Amino acid sequence: MSDDDVLRRLRESAPRMGAVDLALLLERILGRPISDADLIFRFKQAFPKIPIPTLYEASAWHRIDPGEGMKRGTLTDHDFECLLRGFLSS
Repeated sequence: MSDDDVLRRLRESAPRMGAVDLALLLERILGRPISDADLIFRFKQAFPKIPIPTLYEASAWHRIDPGEGMKRGTLTDHDFECLLRGFLSS
């Protein structure tokens, strides 16, 4: 799937999905656990209104793959949703 296809799917799914479901969709599309870079890069492209500091904060979500030797984040699903909710609707 091309980058444009990934972004289109995220944007098209946003009206009926929350942030958690969109991130899990991204994980399914990529075929691997998402990293903080995946979240920041893809969500910024798909939803340009999300400020970079907000995406950086969202990258502390507990489901983000922290990489080898790194600790998982502590942001809950609920907090992740609340943080991004206002930016995902067109």
